[in-house]
Amino acid sequence: MGSFQNGLKIQKNNMRKTVSEILRMYEIPRRVRFKIPMLFRNQQLCSILFSLWDDKLKDFQGDLYYEAK
Repeated sequence: MGSFQNGLKIQKNNMRKTVSEILRMYEIPRRVRFKIPMLFRNQQLCSILFSLWDDKLKDFQGDLYYEAK
């Protein structure tokens, strides 16, 4: 478990995206970005838990999330 850090990336559909780009896409205010929990596996980001901040939003799950199951 962790939180947002500048330069953080997540892999989705074999493409690496910056977390900043995803947070802008979800229209997350800057003051909230550091409070959204994120799951890590082997020190790599695998899921951004938007639903814990706003239950109307779906979590963003990267490729590593599905490998963990």
